[in-house]
Amino acid sequence: MQATQVSSLMDTCVRCVFSEAADAAGQMIPTWTDGVTLACGFEPRSSIEARRPDMTVLSYDARLRLAITATMDYRDKIRLTHRYGALLATPLTFAIEGQPLRGPSGLVLLLKAVSE
Repeated sequence: MQATQVSSLMDTCVRCVFSEAADAAGQMIPTWTDGVTLACGFEPRSSIEARRPDMTVLSYDARLRLAITATMDYRDKIRLTHRYGALLATPLTFAIEGQPLRGPSGLVLLLKAVSE
């Protein structure tokens, strides 16, 4: 199942790794640094809302499938750079909504569109 999952990842994205550092005033400033380039499967959605187990509402614009070996943090961002192998004129950037979900064949991320 994992091999089939990997063979179906026809898009490309960049993991933008979260970090934060204090500025001169001691305020913590978040930053995102380009990390690894990953094969992925991007599935746009019309803005969907779902309830988390704690009953809070989760809103997302897309799902992203990754290989089971991918390392992600819910504070990272995703930049989609290629769709079906074609370079996007303008990459799309997304925040990760909630923890990455682990399935039997790979990871699934729920994404919310953001501006950089």
